[in-house]
Amino acid sequence: MNRKNGRSILFFFIGVVWPFLLEVSMFQNKNIFVALTYQCNAFCKKCMTRFHVNLHQTMNRETLDCFLNLLRKYDYKGIISVGTGEPLLYPDLDYFVQELFKINSSVQLRLLTNGMALSRQLPEELFSGRCKLGVTFDAFEQASLNGLQKGVDLETVKENVSRLSQKYDGSCFYLNYTIYQNNINQLLPFCEFGIKNGIHEIYATELKVFTGYEAELKEVAVIHDENLTSVIANARKFLEDNSINSTGLDIFHPSRKAACYLRNAASPIIDVDGSVSFCSGREDIYVGNIKDETIADIWQGYIKKVSNPSEKWCSLCHDRPLLDGTYRLPSTIHKKKVQA
Repeated sequence: MNRKNGRSILFFFIGVVWPFLLEVSMFQNKNIFVALTYQCNAFCKKCMTRFHVNLHQTMNRETLDCFLNLLRKYDYKGIISVGTGEPLLYPDLDYFVQELFKINSSVQLRLLTNGMALSRQLPEELFSGRCKLGVTFDAFEQASLNGLQKGVDLETVKENVSRLSQKYDGSCFYLNYTIYQNNINQLLPFCEFGIKNGIHEIYATELKVFTGYEAELKEVAVIHDENLTSVIANARKFLEDNSINSTGLDIFHPSRKAACYLRNAASPIIDVDGSVSFCSGREDIYVGNIKDETIADIWQGYIKKVSNPSEKWCSLCHDRPLLDGTYRLPSTIHKKKVQA
């Protein structure tokens, strides 16, 4: 590509594509993230939700119905991503899934779980093909979880995933592996487990070790060394040899993680109390609440505000990595509303 063509594409993006992304309304986003509960059975030492103002809370039925009614009003056709806590423990899960899928035939669900509650009775709709159940592994051998995670038994999780993959279909699942020093060499067996169970969507992410955590946790932060590069390369080759897309295993150096919204536009994050945030790095600041009658307009004005380069929004992000590879996180999260 020559310089002239490169400039033309850049100007086209800035002048045409980027303004269009900003004009996408809150309920036209391809993805909306919602936190249904902060109750969890994993007891992770590294969990950032222990700092959250809504710790241990769940979304009540009134707030849930408000959210569902907004999705109906705008005939939402994207993906609803559910995370934080352990969503399979949410008391109104059956109701949520059934009502969500009644909105239209296009709305889909992605739900991230630690896999322990996959042993309980779950709504059949979760395995209908319209939902992806993501199972996150913080290791593939139990010994690697010592001191990090008290509530997860990996053999139980593996049995749950294998059983449900056989009963339904492995395509109902995706797997995510959290890499750190103590479990790097378990990545390949993790990938082998996924393929054995017919799961073709496989990811790897870094363990985010936040400043202020116990000193020993800093010892397991990922180091971008030759060992990590080699392990990931071998795992990627294994996936590719089995005709599986391996890009999910790409691990970027922390210095490359910036300006997230420039790549993905803006996905609303709806908390258990209905408050709406702009991005996961700024959950301490919220735009409004889904109970606000004009929340869609409030959201739109806010997106235009933070897209202004003078705001330097990303430079304020407390989830932006420091030079040593650790992540900033305030000692507690106090939500405050900002004016669009």
